[in-house]
Amino acid sequence: MKFDNSTILVTGGTGTIGSLLAKTLLSKYYPKKVVVISRDETRQHDFINEIQDDRLITYLCDVRDFARLNEVFMEVKPDIVFHAAALKHVIFCEKNPIEAVKTNVIGTYNVVSAAIAAGVKKVIYISTDKAVNPTSVMGSTKLIGERICLDYYGKSSTCISCVRFGNVLSSRGSVFQLFKKQIENGEDLTITHPEMTRFVMRPSQAVDLVLEAAELAKGGEIFILRMPAMKVTDLASAMIKIFGNGKSCKQVIIGIKKGEKLHEELVTEAELQNIDELNNFFVVKPGISSSAKKRYLLRSSNPEYLISEEEIIKYIRQMIKEQL
Repeated sequence: MKFDNSTILVTGGTGTIGSLLAKTLLSKYYPKKVVVISRDETRQHDFINEIQDDRLITYLCDVRDFARLNEVFMEVKPDIVFHAAALKHVIFCEKNPIEAVKTNVIGTYNVVSAAIAAGVKKVIYISTDKAVNPTSVMGSTKLIGERICLDYYGKSSTCISCVRFGNVLSSRGSVFQLFKKQIENGEDLTITHPEMTRFVMRPSQAVDLVLEAAELAKGGEIFILRMPAMKVTDLASAMIKIFGNGKSCKQVIIGIKKGEKLHEELVTEAELQNIDELNNFFVVKPGISSSAKKRYLLRSSNPEYLISEEEIIKYIRQMIKEQL
């Protein structure tokens, strides 16, 4: 495997995806070192105690600080970098746009620059469907992050590619966690709009996509999982059935918040002209021949992707099984 005997660095490595990525690399592959950088001292401490693997190395480092980031990259000399560090909450980014730019834009520029300077072989940038035709600060900053990565491709020997996530169920701060807490407390579930839909992926699917992208990336591509979409009301109903234990929780419509979309998209119309299918995911890259048909609108309102409440229950139970 390409990860064996490699030094791999994960930014945002104490977050939901970053930490699961590090755990997967250490448990399923044979890397020389897995280097986790984040600015969360407590989570680093807990992570080290949980993993107890000499190959795991952590650094307190903020991607906003190029001098410190460059120092770590030059010391570690990673072969592969997974850039997961980001501000991800739409509402907080709307309220704190400058902070979102510092982390998601300047931080990404710093990571790519440090990686190129250190001679990193591959960089995989973790983006989001909210970067497609963005209506929020968060989505806009992630789109700029994508463009930084793709613009740098070809200007050095470093291979740089992106992956786009949907909503990762059970990640910190996800609507799944919010609904679960509300159900446990016997509270009403807060729904922003009765017709809202979201593309979703289990944490294991998110990690598999990142690792597969790292294996296949040639540079300049965007890898996107073929994932289902859920109506948020159906997700809420399914979770009440799974976790409710007879509690009479109701759904309350509170209205769409600033920056939120009713439906998400995975690609733009322009990208749809240059999209190929590989197994269970799509690959966008300018200049490749298109085998994907126009029927793949890749919007979360598309009936082809929208799954029923019964299917959502199965999907959640699979997620729970994976986490046991």
